[in-house]
Parts: sequence; C-alpha cells; structure tokens
Amino acid sequence: LCPEGTTFACNPSACRLLGLPQERIFGRRFADLNLQVIHEDGSTVSPNKLPSTVTLATGNSCHDVVLGFRIPDGDTNWVSVDTDILDIDKTGHPTGIVVSMHDISKLKRSNDAIRRGEQLFRSLVAASAQIVWEADPDGTFRTISSSFETLTGKSVGDAQGLGWLAALPATDQIRVKKVWQRAHHRGEMFEVECRLQLTDGTTRYYLMRGVPLKTDEGTVQE
Repeated sequence: LCPEGTTFACNPSACRLLGLPQERIFGRRFADLNLQVIHEDGSTVSPNKLPSTVTLATGNSCHDVVLGFRIPDGDTNWVSVDTDILDIDKTGHPTGIVVSMHDISKLKRSNDAIRRGEQLFRSLVAASAQIVWEADPDGTFRTISSSFETLTGKSVGDAQGLGWLAALPATDQIRVKKVWQRAHHRGEMFEVECRLQLTDGTTRYYLMRGVPLKTDEGTVQE
C-alpha cells in the first residue's frame, strides 16, 4: 500500500481472499473497497481499526490479526493478517506498507465445528439425568456432571480423586474400586453394576461404564 493507503500491488491470492478482481483493488484504499470485515465474534471491524490503517497511522506493525472477509458469494474467508512498514522517508513517515494475508478458513471452520461439538456435548450432559465424568490417566476424577450432586447430595468437589466412591454403599466400594483400578491399569473399557446412595436415603442400581481415550501410540490420556 502507498502512504495514502491506496493499493499499488496485489497478487491473485489476495484477490481471491477479498473476493474482488484486481481492477477493483488497484489504486483504491482498502477502506473504500466496500468489504464487510468482521471479528471472530461476528462484530464489524471499523475502517480505523483495520491493521493497514493502524500501521499507516502509527508506524507500528500488526501481526496475527484474525479477520473475516464476507465476499460477494455470501461466504466468509478467514485470514490472519500481518502488516509491516516497507521503509521510512526523511520525515519519519512510512513510504508504504506490505500487507500479508494467510488463509486460515479451513482451520477456523474446523475449530468452530469442534467448539460446537463440545457445546452440544456439554448441553446434552447438563440435560441428562445420568452422571457423566472424566478422569485423568492416573484414574482420579477430574470433572463430573452436576447431576452427581443432584442425585447424591455430594458436591462435585467431593467427587474429585476417588471421593466419588463415598456415594456408594460400603459393600460396593471395594468391588467397584478393584474393577476401576484394573481397567485403568490395563487401559481397557470396563462395565460394573453398583448402587448409588441418593439424597432421599434410598439406593438405586446404576450401570457404570468407562471408556479410555488413547493417543495414536496407545497411551491412555483420559
């Protein structure tokens, strides 16, 4: 970009990411391209907050700024933007800046899909009457759904480590602990029937299952 902010060079990849032909970009300021630029949260980026505008105004480089360009076909191209000064004239002003845009659309969509999946999973867990939990590789509980507290009256904090065993009758604790520790030692799935002491003083039978999540090398990670 020239010191005035107009574009004097632009490669085909930039045209593709912006969704505009070269003739629409050359000789024009980025802010005048009538592009809808958004932040990751979907809010609009104002022209004075664009990395190119900031670098031209302050002389400071910008790095790894994630922006989304809504292109004419309705899709959004996600890019990571870097801006750097080309040179400084005798008056201390930049003679121009270079803008680099790295296409991160696939990575962004993949991360969004993972995030939506996690949100869906947590929503299903919160709405379920069952107890869902996660444990560290050493076999101690890390997280457990709030339904544990609702059913047993014991706090989620009480369940940490092997504290969850206290929700079982004493006669079930030793048996279940052995099954749990054997499965953890072998890195295999387990299934055991046990009783759970509820808040009203009654006990109810539950089927407890655990499935190890392993790395590609076969090591249990949780």
